[in-house]
Amino acid sequence: MRRIHRLAFSSILIPLPLGNVAALRIDPPLPANVTRLEPVPFIWHRDSSDPDEFGFVKWQLEGHDKGPSDVYFVKDSENESGSFTLTFTTPSPFLVFAVKRHSTKSPFFTAPGTLVALSSAVTTSSPSPSPSPSQSPNPNPPETSTETRTETTSTTSNATPITTLSSTSTRANSSRGTTTIPQPTATNSTPPIAQQNQRSKKGAIIGGVIGGLAGLIVVIASIFYLLRRRRKRAHQNNDLTPYFEAGSATSTDARDQKVQIIGLQRERLERQLEAFERTPPYPNDSATEVGTVSQTVNDAVQALRCQIELLTDRLTRLEGERTERLPPDYSSA
Repeated sequence: MRRIHRLAFSSILIPLPLGNVAALRIDPPLPANVTRLEPVPFIWHRDSSDPDEFGFVKWQLEGHDKGPSDVYFVKDSENESGSFTLTFTTPSPFLVFAVKRHSTKSPFFTAPGTLVALSSAVTTSSPSPSPSPSQSPNPNPPETSTETRTETTSTTSNATPITTLSSTSTRANSSRGTTTIPQPTATNSTPPIAQQNQRSKKGAIIGGVIGGLAGLIVVIASIFYLLRRRRKRAHQNNDLTPYFEAGSATSTDARDQKVQIIGLQRERLERQLEAFERTPPYPNDSATEVGTVSQTVNDAVQALRCQIELLTDRLTRLEGERTERLPPDYSSA
C-alpha cells in the first residue's frame, strides 16, 4: 500500500464573499497542489455580466507574509477568455480571487477551494516486501544492470545540429538463465551542408596553391628575362670605340672659335683700311688744314696696318698648331 506525503495546513477564516455573483471561472479549478517558485498558468472565462477590466489576487493564509498580494491585471480583459500566470514563493495554502480595476478592495469573484504551494514535488514510496519464513533465499538473485544513456548535441556553423546517442544493453540474471536485450546505438552523421563546406574549403586551398605556384613562375621568368637583357647590353658595349680625351676636344673647339673670331676682326680692319685709303683730300685752300688731315689719316692707316699684322701673325700661329695635331688613335674600350 502506497503512502502520499503532503504538506498539512490549518484553515484560516478570511472575511471574503461567501458566494460568487459573477459568471467568471478559471481553469484548472481549485483545490490543487503546486510547487513553490514554479509559474502556474491559468485560463479565465467571462461573459457580458462580468467587469470589462479586472485582475487576480493571491491571498496567503499562513506564514509571516500572510495576506493579499499585488493585483495582477490581465490583458484583453474585455474578451471572453484569456490567460494569466501566478507564482507562489512561500509554502502555504492560498486563495485566488478577482477584483475590479477601480475597486481592488472588494473582490467580485473567489475561486472555490484553496491552492497549496509545496516546498518540493509530491513523492510516493511503497514498503519493500519482507520474505516469508517458508520461502528460501534464492541463490541467484535477479540482477539488472544499469542502463546508461548519453546524448550530446553539437552545432556547427551553417549546419543542422548533430546528435550523438549512445546506450548500453540491459541484462537480467535469474535462476532460469540470463537474458540480454541489446539497445540501439545511434552513430554520428555528418549533414550534407557540412560536407559541402568541407569540399568548398578543399577547393579554396587547392586554388590558392595553384595560384601561388603560377605567380612564382611568372616572377622567376621576369627575373631571368631582365638578367638576360642586361647581359646582352653589356656584350654590345664591348665594341671598338675611338679613343679621345675630353680635354683635347674642348681645346680644339676653342681654337677653332678663336681662328674664326680673329679672321673676322682681320677682315673688318682691312675694310676700314681700304675705306681710309679711298677717302679724297678735303677741298680746302688752307695748306695747314690739309696737312693736319693727311697726318691724321696716315696715323690711322698705320695703326690699322699694325693691328692687321698682329692678327695675321696670330691667325697663322693658330692654324699651324691646328694642322700639326695628329688624328686621334682608336682603341678598344
